[in-house]
Amino acid sequence: MLISSPSSRAAAGQNRPARAAAAPRTPASSRAAAALLSAAAAALVLGAAPPMAPAALATPMPNSPVEQAKTLAFGPTEDGSVRACQAVNPNCVSTASTNDLYAPPWSADFGVADTLRVLERAVPEAEPSARLVRSADDLSGTGAAYRAWQADGVFGPDIFEVVVKPSTASSSLVTYRSSATQVKYVYPFQIVVTDGGVQRKRAISVRAATNFSIIGCGEIECFLE
Repeated sequence: MLISSPSSRAAAGQNRPARAAAAPRTPASSRAAAALLSAAAAALVLGAAPPMAPAALATPMPNSPVEQAKTLAFGPTEDGSVRACQAVNPNCVSTASTNDLYAPPWSADFGVADTLRVLERAVPEAEPSARLVRSADDLSGTGAAYRAWQADGVFGPDIFEVVVKPSTASSSLVTYRSSATQVKYVYPFQIVVTDGGVQRKRAISVRAATNFSIIGCGEIECFLE
């Protein structure tokens, strides 16, 4: 039996080919995120539904638009005005907004009480699914009144709100907001899914049913929307 010496074993080890250095491994979470991004991009191109996110990747940041959209505010403001559309919800129009979600207020040739009666008839006529869900009178001691209707929307219920304020003894200012109550996103890009302009169309239909005048337009444009 032959026994190799330590020196011969060392020499043999030196003659062995060196092992290739192992390539750095990409963390599993990074690989999963990259795969999800690729799948989502392919789905958008092909028109398919985007993939669902794993629970570990789908957790939104505390102040992300997704989290803010869970707490949409409704009802009149403390000073008795209609609210502007929130930045996280583009499926909305309001007379209080100052961007492309702005909608012009209306003028009614009636006092507040009679204007409300016209609206309570016209809103269900323009939106058959609408039902009155909230009302308040004499907001902040101003004589203004608030009404809110819930109607069927693309992503769930929508809310159509009005605040009617006295302009003169025989006329009223009608301010309003029409808004989706839920915001849907394309994951993971945080792109809001549009409702196709339903909110503006609803406001136009309600005004047509009331025949109120649009404030801030000429005599002809008041009837063209």
